[in-house]
Amino acid sequence: MRVCEAGLRRRPTDPVLLSSVERLVEAQLAFYEGDYLTLQRPAYGVEAFPPEELSLLENSYVEWLHAEQLSTGEQVLYGHSGFWQHWWNLLHEQTEHPLCMDVVLPDVPEVHRRNWTLDVRADLLRGVTEAGALRLRVLIPPGEPEGGLAELAALIERSGFEVRVRSSPFLFAVYRGTAAVISERENQHDEAYFLTRRPSIVAPLQQVFDDHWRSAIPWTSYTRGASDVLELMSLGWTDLRIAESLGLSMRTVSRRIADAMAAAGVSSRFELGVRYAQSRG
Repeated sequence: MRVCEAGLRRRPTDPVLLSSVERLVEAQLAFYEGDYLTLQRPAYGVEAFPPEELSLLENSYVEWLHAEQLSTGEQVLYGHSGFWQHWWNLLHEQTEHPLCMDVVLPDVPEVHRRNWTLDVRADLLRGVTEAGALRLRVLIPPGEPEGGLAELAALIERSGFEVRVRSSPFLFAVYRGTAAVISERENQHDEAYFLTRRPSIVAPLQQVFDDHWRSAIPWTSYTRGASDVLELMSLGWTDLRIAESLGLSMRTVSRRIADAMAAAGVSSRFELGVRYAQSRG
């Protein structure tokens, strides 16, 4: 209760609070991500509490959840664990209809380098899919048809969700068009997320996503032969030389380059070549 009343989001320095947090961690009711502290909703934990004790713990958890609200319906979610804990809470609170979630991954180097298979629990995603509890659309940046992003895209599609390719500098998620989570990078090592339900913020973000989604390229279309075409194009080859080398028609080569330009959000072949080279490191 002391931890919840204090609204702790980071590892405490006070010995009494630190001892309380350590007991919560041992009971798997709290966990750290670096110095960020995230509490687990007791009802989702591994231990079965008596009804009265569970009710008390749930009330304390709700107190902690809203202890740092910036204004009505707004709060800061600390670290990736905080982001996914919020998503897990929303999923359980959405009982009548699937939770609609639109996600944009930014076109930044760390997204391309990240091993996404370590972040996604396939068993959890499978359970959510089988229960029909989620409707998901994901926009990922253009990159290599192999690697972390490709594995993530394959997992999303295997789960029955939609993934398209479109470059964007921002990371955000919109839920049901009524709430949004935006990345707030504090420094090189820490990351926090800002949750808001303000219509003046959520509605424009939903519009941005919908506009990007309409102009995005389905992942399977983007990867179908795009790697070889872009590799040769980045070497300065003409469309004719690329077509002859790969045994493709000129029309096919031009279409794949046009699709890649649209996905990368660029207006020239030169810009596309630069972006492709950057994605290769």
